[in-house]
Amino acid sequence: TVIRDEVGLSLDKADKAVLGTAAKVVLTKDATTIVGDGSTQEAVNKRVAQIRNLIE
Repeated sequence: TVIRDEVGLSLDKADKAVLGTAAKVVLTKDATTIVGDGSTQEAVNKRVAQIRNLIE
C-alpha cells in the first residue's frame, strides 16, 4: 500500500489492515527489504512495477 497524501491516504488515517504484515523487515540507510508477506510471485512483480513507476 502506498501511503501518500497524493493518493488520498496519509499515515494518520492508515490502520493495520492497510499497513499489512511481514515476517521480517530489514532497514539500512539505502534500502528497505520486506520478507514474507504471503503474496504470490506474480503479485510481488506487479507491486515492484508499481513502485518503480512511482519513483520515475
